[in-house]
Amino acid sequence: MKKLIAVAIVAVIHTSPALAINAHYRAQLERSGCTEMNAGTTCNIHKTAEQNERNARRHGGYNSPDVIRAHLNQMVVGSFRGEAVDVMESDGWTRISQDGSKYRKDDRYATLVWGQDDAVASVVVR
Repeated sequence: MKKLIAVAIVAVIHTSPALAINAHYRAQLERSGCTEMNAGTTCNIHKTAEQNERNARRHGGYNSPDVIRAHLNQMVVGSFRGEAVDVMESDGWTRISQDGSKYRKDDRYATLVWGQDDAVASVVVR
């Protein structure tokens, strides 16, 4: 009997949908034009998409060093060297140093600062 109950529980868990966000949060994201990655850092989910766009233009847009640094921090901090290089190149950055610590994209430069464990500790954008 215990085995049957255990199998039933596993079957219910396995077949139920795995929702990462609830419907209310999803509606806020759609209304604001934000994504899960930029909500709370460069985009305000409590404002409309127009307000967020206007605010981005007023504060240097999506190309400001602070916005780029926040994006790269989410993407590569904690990643090991090979993974960080792949992420940077897939995001459109061109490697300009042999060791994979300096990158260029348009008129911006990014430097990855490596920690003792050969993982990215921080990102400097100028």
